[in-house]
Amino acid sequence: MPPTLRPIETQAIVVVGATSGIGRETSLRFAERGARLLVTARDEDALLGLQTELLARGAADVDTLAGDI
Repeated sequence: MPPTLRPIETQAIVVVGATSGIGRETSLRFAERGARLLVTARDEDALLGLQTELLARGAADVDTLAGDI
């Protein structure tokens, strides 16, 4: 039997490398579905800009964490 998945809007999702490429696109798509996000990347200024964009696209909440993983 397949697992039962909770709706995206009830989950907190962490996206690494969120300011470019696949990470950015993933963040945007989750935001459009109303997810709560923690986005991480090395560039803090880019993260803050992304945070604003994600909230405008419908994310329920967005936290940022600058760092190199």
